[in-house]
Amino acid sequence: MVAAELELRWNRALTRVGEIESRIAAQDGSTLEPSLLSPIHAAALAADLKTVWSAPTTDARLKKPIVRTVIHEVVTDIDEEVSEIVLLIHWIGVHTELRLPRRRRGQRNSTSADILAAVRRLVLIAMMT
Repeated sequence: MVAAELELRWNRALTRVGEIESRIAAQDGSTLEPSLLSPIHAAALAADLKTVWSAPTTDARLKKPIVRTVIHEVVTDIDEEVSEIVLLIHWIGVHTELRLPRRRRGQRNSTSADILAAVRRLVLIAMMT
């Protein structure tokens, strides 16, 4: 009886995984390949990118394909002398270098106390509903 229930749950989970994989494949197939983007379209996208990106109607579903289209690759390196992370972004036809400070040994990123208090209150609210 227990084995039958576990098998039923397993089969449902496999069906769900198949559905999700199909949705991911459909989404990946709908993205524009960078090689299919003509120079004229790339220039038009570059001219309007800031407007499109910051528009209140633009959501993450649109931003992700835009980033996949205009960024070819990101190469990272560490500059030990100045303790920085170096990012070299290869856009379509352009390269940008960004330098970010490296976290030092013993340094930690902590969440502020007011955010922790807010999350704790939200947990209590969620548990009550």
